[in-house]
Amino acid sequence: MKNLSLMKKTFLFLVSVLLASSAGAQSVPEWHDPGVPAVNKVYPTAEFMSYTDRESAQADDYSASPYYRSLNGTWKFRWVREVWLSPPKRIRHIFSLI
Repeated sequence: MKNLSLMKKTFLFLVSVLLASSAGAQSVPEWHDPGVPAVNKVYPTAEFMSYTDRESAQADDYSASPYYRSLNGTWKFRWVREVWLSPPKRIRHIFSLI
């Protein structure tokens, strides 16, 4: 009888620990977590490419086309926490789109 009571207490303790740990597991929403770069993301691919002539299209080399531009490299941008902290010209442009 005493052994059964100890097993019940142990079981209840383990269940309560598991519930408490799962409740606080995700305290930050995933859209605020910088460690999560994307959720359910489909990686971008080019479905169509223009070429200047038939021969270069048949060669199927994207980088040889004059219409191809790689976006790899160093980008300049200014990150601000809130919209109103960005430069005034940028704010006017953002609010003109809304």
